[in-house]
Amino acid sequence: MNIFVDNLIRDWAWRVNDGMPDPKNRDHIGLLEDTLRDLKYSDDFISEYITQLRENQEEKPLDDKEKEKAKKLGLVWKGKGYGKEKDDFVSYKNVDGKLVAVDQDGGEKEDEEDSQALSAKDGDFIRKADKKGDKDSSDVETKVKKPGTLSDAEDKDSDGSIKQKAMDTGFRTVKDSDGNITFKPAPGNASSMMNEIMSGEVGSILKNNPNMTEEEVADEIYKQLENTAFAESSPVGVATGKKDKKTGKDKGLLIKSRIAAKAGIKKHKNTQAGIKRLQDEQKLGSDIKVVNFYGHADSLAAQTKMIKSSDGPFYTRKGVEVPKEELLELIKNSGGGENPSDTATITKDGQGRMMVEFHSDKQTTADIQGSSTPSIEFDKAVNIVEKDSNLTQEQKNEISAKLKNAKTALKEKESEIVTESRRPAVELGKKPISQVLDKINSNPDIQRKLAKSLRSRGKPHPYLADYLEEKKDSYTDEELLTAFFKASADPKNENEPSRNPQQKLLMRTAKAYGLDPTDALARIRKESLEIMQNNHRELNKQELTLPDGKKIGLGNYIEANNIIDVLHLSVIDKEGKGVGKYNGLFNVNMGGVVLDEDILKRALGVDNTQEFIGKFETGTVDDDDPDSEKYMYSTDSETKEKRISGRNVFVYYVVGDKRIPVAKKTQRGGDGPTSSLRSTYTWTKEMQDIFKKENE
Repeated sequence: MNIFVDNLIRDWAWRVNDGMPDPKNRDHIGLLEDTLRDLKYSDDFISEYITQLRENQEEKPLDDKEKEKAKKLGLVWKGKGYGKEKDDFVSYKNVDGKLVAVDQDGGEKEDEEDSQALSAKDGDFIRKADKKGDKDSSDVETKVKKPGTLSDAEDKDSDGSIKQKAMDTGFRTVKDSDGNITFKPAPGNASSMMNEIMSGEVGSILKNNPNMTEEEVADEIYKQLENTAFAESSPVGVATGKKDKKTGKDKGLLIKSRIAAKAGIKKHKNTQAGIKRLQDEQKLGSDIKVVNFYGHADSLAAQTKMIKSSDGPFYTRKGVEVPKEELLELIKNSGGGENPSDTATITKDGQGRMMVEFHSDKQTTADIQGSSTPSIEFDKAVNIVEKDSNLTQEQKNEISAKLKNAKTALKEKESEIVTESRRPAVELGKKPISQVLDKINSNPDIQRKLAKSLRSRGKPHPYLADYLEEKKDSYTDEELLTAFFKASADPKNENEPSRNPQQKLLMRTAKAYGLDPTDALARIRKESLEIMQNNHRELNKQELTLPDGKKIGLGNYIEANNIIDVLHLSVIDKEGKGVGKYNGLFNVNMGGVVLDEDILKRALGVDNTQEFIGKFETGTVDDDDPDSEKYMYSTDSETKEKRISGRNVFVYYVVGDKRIPVAKKTQRGGDGPTSSLRSTYTWTKEMQDIFKKENE
């Protein structure tokens, strides 16, 4: 496990403030969970890995009595726990110095009496969260344990009913017995859902107890979620099943409760400050009601209904009036474009006057702030050039042609990735399937990926179901494996195999036959990245004169406009767009560190985006630091093999009294080694520190 941590560190480090991940740091562990989840590792793997990592930090040695017990049972140390020498799995683990029996998946075996009591209690049933590898991740609607009730569960002005349903069912798509979807979570994961809902709930907690400490608020959140279906169904993002030694609470749920508490307290304080300001300006009266909304479609409908119910006027928390129709349009487009918010807070007084706040919710300042694809970014660059009034039409045509040529070259490389990644399946499909299956079953590293790749809940896995030669009640492994190779070889198949286990099954089987595409894929990915870097350098050879007379390389100019869009910097403009048009309407809440237009201005040292562009510079990671790793690598958790997954492409700077690194752009495969590149953007440590200081 520790070896894997060492290999993963390159993929983990860029999320950590100082680039130095610490497996003993609670917040760093949370970022590691996010890293693994973004890399599409299964929930089961992440849960086991994070649990093992935490146990490794605190593990007590077996005492003499337990050692003797292990000896009598014929147990030997097998790296992750204890098992019999002939077995290829562990049957016992060290938990606080005691031997604890586990099943072959590494989970602690239930006490038989407790298990029977649970299954009999009120006929309740709760299923563990579906793995990301299952494309059909849905549950038949069942009776679940009664969860802690949210404060606005029955509030007709709010979206309390859909939030309560989220608590009742957990982060999963729910279907009734007829296959109709009865609940589907808002985009994100279990952790983000909890943070979005419970950070809003904090306002109700503090309403009755305004002097509560952060720890006391976190404790209230914990008690509200403890033993709910939501916590129990989300072992990775929320509950881990492992207890904190000091508090006796679930470690995962405790950490996430603290994050939600910090975010919620900040939301509450800002809202209360806005109410006071507007009351002082006589824009709000008495009889105040505050409603916090989740990011579900039903939540947006509830926001719309609340706004439509009033004639206004409608204000931001800084007293700027927002036209009703524009407000409704922004709500309609929540989650992207001109309103990148996840949640909202709407305050109304007895006369129907309202204060509106939109929030983009992140869990830490190191979270990914935005993502895109190189293809989309090329299209965006062309659009920037075409709309720029400082360029002649001849210049626009020339630059657009260069951008389109680079995009075409990149698309060709992406096509090569598809062809190369499907080549092993083509070749394996030509071989006697019984021989291939025998070879898979003779190799434990490959065989353990077989069952979950071919079947899901006792049926053929959805990925290969359309490639079965005939429809029947049951299939042999040979029939399913044949269909799997057909699905993986078909260039018209728009469905991608899951990162784990299907891609791993294919890649490891390919390697066993000398068909490993890893080196070829790494070469293509490297060439793709070089296309983008070279395009930026070529564009920078041409300079653009800004309205204030400053000159800027065209490549830097395009990247500056891209960053303005991705990081929502247009909110600093007096005449911004979308939520940026109205001061105080939008903020980013990063686990209690809030970023709004005023903080952005001070942090960047500019008053508007034009000034930002004039002070903007782009640097490549390797140029700025000759000793840095040029490329990013991912490491197979079992084989320990490394392959190029991407690179930190750009670092963005503002230049004033000193050159400050603002943000970082990283490009890597979005869904495993065979997938296309994606771009992600994060704030640098320097900016994160400034934001934190501004929030003190």
